Amino acid sequence: MINLSVLVKKAMGRTITFDKDQVLESCLRAFWKAGYDNTSIRDLQKKTGLSGRSLIHSFGDKKNIFSLCLQQYLLFVEQLTQSLLEEKSGLEKFFKAFISCDSADVRHNGCFILNSIYGDLKADKQLVAAYTEFEQMLLGFFTAQLTIKGLKEPSQKANIIFNIFLAGLTKISIYEDATQMEKEFKQIKSLIASW
Repeated sequence: MINLSVLVKKAMGRTITFDKDQVLESCLRAFWKAGYDNTSIRDLQKKTGLSGRSLIHSFGDKKNIFSLCLQQYLLFVEQLTQSLLEEKSGLEKFFKAFISCDSADVRHNGCFILNSIYGDLKADKQLVAAYTEFEQMLLGFFTAQLTIKGLKEPSQKANIIFNIFLAGLTKISIYEDATQMEKEFKQIKSLIASW
């Protein structure tokens, strides 16, 4: 059986074989840590072990590689929130997953989108649309969780939680430490208890 995730390309008379998903995972980690502006093709080469020519030939230019990684990030957020959507303690599990993840976890870098939304990509329509999708996924998740808890006006309260969450993501990006979300999680728990 053929493994579709493995690319085999003929280049200059030799066969190059690598796992496409693994290469994109390495690129995603690089962009997630440093953002778009601070990640070069050379950085991606180091992370993946591929030459710049192989990267560009297989995935396109830096912007296209970033776009593929952005799709992977949104899929990660969707899968995470969907897996917890109907659980009574889904909100708690969501935040505890941030706080307790080890330093190798990419969540220690904050938000993939927020780390790249300034600089060269400040007005990039694709990134703005991705941020909107990210926001809608999280607002939907937070609203569902507050509804399960029986709170009135859950969508309005979900907006408050989302804004506190963004503040936590910003701190995580600054300190490269997901435990920075702990204060925001305590604040959210306190708010929910008061609602």
